Amino acid sequence: LLELGSGFNPEFTGRENVYMNASVLGLTKDEIDARFDEIATFADIGEFIEQPAKTYSSGMTIRLAFSISASIEPEILIIDEALAVGD
Repeated sequence: LLELGSGFNPEFTGRENVYMNASVLGLTKDEIDARFDEIATFADIGEFIEQPAKTYSSGMTIRLAFSISASIEPEILIIDEALAVGD
């Protein structure tokens, strides 16, 4: 994962960014709908999912972006320092 969350629009809510980012990764709207609760739960950012991403800490952004990437169930997922963010 390179620059996790770099494609997030800071004006969009976490929910909107999930749909945008997951669609870029190849998921259909129906697939995202089916996985959204799992993504939100795994990201563990609570009600902030409905707030603009510009209000997120770097850790919240990384958790949400990682949650999206992990939800596509890649055969290989390489993580380098993404989990070292401080919150």
